[in-house]
Amino acid sequence: MQPNLPYRTDIDGLRALAVLAVVGYHAFPNVIPGGFIGVDLFFVISGYLISTILFVELDSPKPNFTIFYIKRIKRIFPALILILISCIIFGYFALLPSEYIELGKHVSGGAGFYSNFILWNETGYFDTSAESKPLLHLWSLGVEEQFYLVWPLLLWIAWRKNVSFLLLILFTLFTSFVSALLVLTSSPEASFYFPWNRIWELMLGGLVASLMFHKANFFDFSFPLKTYSKNLFFIKLLSPESIKFCLGLLGICALSLGMYFINKRSLFPGWWAILPTMGAVLLIIAGPTGWINRNILSLKFLVWIGLISYPLYLWHWPILSFLNIIEFGKPSTNFIIYALLLSFVLAWLTFYFFERPIRKSKISKVSTGILCLSLFIVFLIGIGIFINGKRETYSLLKTQQSAIKLNLLPQTFNILDPRQSEENCLKKFPTNSSYCFIQDINKDPTVAIIGDSHAGVLWWGLSEFYFDKKENVLAFGYGGCPPLIDPNYFFGGCVASMGKVINYVLTHQNIKQVVLSSMGPHYFRNSEAVQIIKSELILTISTLLKANKKVIYVIDNPELGFNPRSCFRPLTFSQWDNPLCLIKKSQYETRVKSYLDIINTVRNEFPDIQILDPSKFLCDSTYCYSQIKGVSIYEDENHLNVLGSLYIGEQLAKERDNR
Repeated sequence: MQPNLPYRTDIDGLRALAVLAVVGYHAFPNVIPGGFIGVDLFFVISGYLISTILFVELDSPKPNFTIFYIKRIKRIFPALILILISCIIFGYFALLPSEYIELGKHVSGGAGFYSNFILWNETGYFDTSAESKPLLHLWSLGVEEQFYLVWPLLLWIAWRKNVSFLLLILFTLFTSFVSALLVLTSSPEASFYFPWNRIWELMLGGLVASLMFHKANFFDFSFPLKTYSKNLFFIKLLSPESIKFCLGLLGICALSLGMYFINKRSLFPGWWAILPTMGAVLLIIAGPTGWINRNILSLKFLVWIGLISYPLYLWHWPILSFLNIIEFGKPSTNFIIYALLLSFVLAWLTFYFFERPIRKSKISKVSTGILCLSLFIVFLIGIGIFINGKRETYSLLKTQQSAIKLNLLPQTFNILDPRQSEENCLKKFPTNSSYCFIQDINKDPTVAIIGDSHAGVLWWGLSEFYFDKKENVLAFGYGGCPPLIDPNYFFGGCVASMGKVINYVLTHQNIKQVVLSSMGPHYFRNSEAVQIIKSELILTISTLLKANKKVIYVIDNPELGFNPRSCFRPLTFSQWDNPLCLIKKSQYETRVKSYLDIINTVRNEFPDIQILDPSKFLCDSTYCYSQIKGVSIYEDENHLNVLGSLYIGEQLAKERDNR
């Protein structure tokens, strides 16, 4: 038996509110700061509808979930396949090689419904911005699909074992919500992306479905008030229509407050997530005859948007993301509006001419098999793009052979060298580091590079610098933390991380040389910060020297002030205002004057330490460059990329050998 549930136009209206919130947030985040809660509305709606379908199925004489899964496939796969193929084709022409490699990874994640796990693992200091990930939004689809796989099985087991569905839902809801709260502060990424920490939102919809289906009178507001009161006003106040109106009004208010007060800085999901999810619950409970649901959510315009909400959700973000990429991160308001109009047009075309015909077609194992095979092929294409691109990049990044031939290398930007063993490195050197790279994980390090993310980037180049000396170079530190013994003034979390890093270096005799580096001027909040950095740096170097460590200080590389990817963008609608992709050296010197004064003080205080200056190789007398031989050596506005790091290492090695 396959249930045919009564169609509720108000549910499509609620879908419309959800998708409009998400689209509005992605297009104009400052106008709708909490619009991302639309995803939470989708979770509640899905939990309600899917659970209702499953309850009806389990109430039949011979429950069979085959038709359920076939309908899910016909509902989800067609539009998803179309969007993924479109992104593969457009990305080929619009993206840089390294970006296209990453797109391949996200295509495989979207087709395999594990995008949430990919994004969870990518989140971190070195992660690229969300706007540069055209398939970022598929994380929520991954969570829903994982729910579709597990929830029917759990309900079927409960049905076979005669376990109360209501108890199962309440237990799952409570434990999932508690789990989300427990990891919210320590690992907000896990709370956001891990499916178990999101299931409670779907379970809220499941709870409403269970009460409506198994306890039919639970939300029946038509109790005989005249029996208890003869007060006409009291009877009208507590009439079914009034109660449903109040529930709907409270629901709309909860959603509105959530979109206004919740923002990307909020600890979310957590207690804040109760606001939008309970708003959705109240609107579902109010029912199709409630005043709000009947007169607002059932408006034809909202119902139409609700009908195309799924393809609209799929289309809008890739279009906005690609626009952001090709417009150097600063698309005009007009372009954003055009992108939104295009999203609605494509969503309408997808729904009426692609998605709906397939959904309404006769249920067939053959057609279902074709859809599954098509999505699997897209999955393989994504994997192929990612693996092949990585392999080609790695083969060009091998540095054990002679000098680096930059003119033969592609634009890799943030593609990392395969010699990194970050996960194992972090396990072997448990110092609360946000990054950890080492040449040979099986040998003790002899050289340590410590500092913020700018120090971490130096690992590739300095590994080359030390390669023929048979040293084992370790780089570990924490993003946003200068290499100081007591960096508490700058960032509280630095004490727990950088303190452990420096202590490790001090207490391990096998480490003979210590390289210090950071994005120096970045930490100059005021004159007080300058003085603190000077005294702390002197104390840090003095402590290292007393521990018989050779200290090398690497001055920070010039900061560009623009995204170097803009210089190589193959497709754009606007003219790049810095076609030479360089900055004046005087601009760089002005920015780092106070920073270099500190370095000179350190040089005078400790004449035996070695100070290396990358700007000698990145600047001439007039300009500082973002490219060498037409190849970018920067990852972003201030970080060197792998090639830039290798270039610096090669130049330092030449300078060393010529002494």
